[in-house]
Amino acid sequence: MYSGSQNLCLYTLMKKTLLFLPALLLYVLPAAAQRPGDYQFQFQFENTLSEWVPAYDGIWYGAGWSVSYPGYPMGVPFVVKWDAKNDSLLWTQNVPMPLAEDVWDVALLPAVDGGVYVGAAFDGCDYGTPDGLARLDTDGNILWSKATPQNTGWSSKIWLLPYPDGHLLYQTDHYQIEYDADGQVEWTDVSSFKWNGIASRQDGGYLVYGDQKTGTTDLLLSIVEKSIDDNIFHALQLPSGDWLLLGEQQLYRIASDFSVQLQKPVGAVKPWSKIVEAGGDYWMTGADANGTGLLQRIDTATLDVLSTHHFGQNYRVTSALHAPGDSLLWLSGDGNFDRNQTVFLKSTPRIDPVIAPTRSLALVDIRLEAPPKGFLQNCQNWDGGNYGIDFGRVFVTVKNTGAAPVQKFRVNGHFKRCSFICTSYEQISEEFDLTLLPGDSLELLLLNNFDLNGQQNNNVFNLCFWTAVPDDRLDANPDDDRFCKTFSVLVSDQEPVVAANSVRVFPNPAAGDMTFVVESPEEEYALTLTDLSGQVVLQEHFSGSVYQLPRRLLPAGIYFYEISNQQGRLGAGKVVFME
Repeated sequence: MYSGSQNLCLYTLMKKTLLFLPALLLYVLPAAAQRPGDYQFQFQFENTLSEWVPAYDGIWYGAGWSVSYPGYPMGVPFVVKWDAKNDSLLWTQNVPMPLAEDVWDVALLPAVDGGVYVGAAFDGCDYGTPDGLARLDTDGNILWSKATPQNTGWSSKIWLLPYPDGHLLYQTDHYQIEYDADGQVEWTDVSSFKWNGIASRQDGGYLVYGDQKTGTTDLLLSIVEKSIDDNIFHALQLPSGDWLLLGEQQLYRIASDFSVQLQKPVGAVKPWSKIVEAGGDYWMTGADANGTGLLQRIDTATLDVLSTHHFGQNYRVTSALHAPGDSLLWLSGDGNFDRNQTVFLKSTPRIDPVIAPTRSLALVDIRLEAPPKGFLQNCQNWDGGNYGIDFGRVFVTVKNTGAAPVQKFRVNGHFKRCSFICTSYEQISEEFDLTLLPGDSLELLLLNNFDLNGQQNNNVFNLCFWTAVPDDRLDANPDDDRFCKTFSVLVSDQEPVVAANSVRVFPNPAAGDMTFVVESPEEEYALTLTDLSGQVVLQEHFSGSVYQLPRRLLPAGIYFYEISNQQGRLGAGKVVFME
């Protein structure tokens, strides 16, 4: 079982209301012979596979991020290498970069030797953090990984572009950096870049596109702008030299001089929608007003929709891959939103892509061996958690509601934990390997001993879990995955006593020493510092109300502190030491 905590800043929640942050469990299948329509790999919980770039002879690199790392929940980029010609996932690689609580965007640039560069834009939630750049060889080994200069600021978009001399341009919406092939900084310019995207031109330059504007540029040093009455989400150049532009409501075909040759209204367009080419066919990704994922084939001469392919409300296509001469179209996307966000790579007939899921596993009951009991604890957060709930052994009943046997599957869940700086989550994922025939049901032991935080004056608690079938296509019946059950909690009438946080820390984040000030009449205190994995890295006793923690004792990173006296804990929180 994988179980871990996850920090999710309240500030982050306000900024990113559409972002769901469960923990990482990367599940990769061994390479095996596949049939058209079979899945190739799938991730558990939320991962975003945002970009694919062709490298050479049917080889593709993909990049994205998960929102957790084994041992502690932080944003972690990953790279995959895919051989579409031979139907094989060659490798996946997590890429260590500066610590951050969120990843906004990633970008890829194939290297001349067959390897790849990967860049990532980070968000430190309540502290500043640099972005990152790494270099991987053709076997997935990380040759180097570097942080960007600290003064570059927060970014939400990133692009990597090549210079003719082997250098690369690291462009974000807030700054740009030129790196040499070994990752050394040549120059940095901090300025806004308010464009939605960048597309390579056949003449060696670039087309940039955004809200009410397009433009041409040579490595973004000087942009010649042209206005257009639309917010352009994506652009793709045709072999003729013309461009397809995908706006919020219209699909455009424009000439190289930016004159509009043709435009037609289109529906089902989302900010993540793209136009992709595969074997001479052009596809537009999107979803309708009901959330049904769509893939539409476009006639580039007339801009008519030749065919529309529906993928249900629990799957959306974000990219299409194709190996030259292959009769298959590989669809990359994500699905099962709000329960077990997943990423797929699927093989389907090229002209008529079809995904017809047959397997489904429902969660139909949750049972406790004994009534849950509440116990007092010295812990309180913004949600009022101030006692623990001991649920003991937790059993779940699963049922095969599909039309095919199910063998390997997971039962997942996430729950809030008590915290002082950020809301933390307990992530649950248990894998089972047994066969259930259609219509069969079985009760399973999910957790041998389970406890969570409760809230004051609240004697009921909902336990919610959901199923995932990682060895198959999309779930045929996604609506029966999740199941919740309410339990009465026996809680003591005694009100818990929670100490106010009487500790100030500054500076935080810190590049040097850090000072702790205790606002308490006591004379003797104990300081405990733990790292991201929960290991105690420092325990100090000190006298007086001020303690200075020498920076030389600790490497850069995020730590959790607790200061206590003989009566108990006085304060706790998170501190950050920067490079």
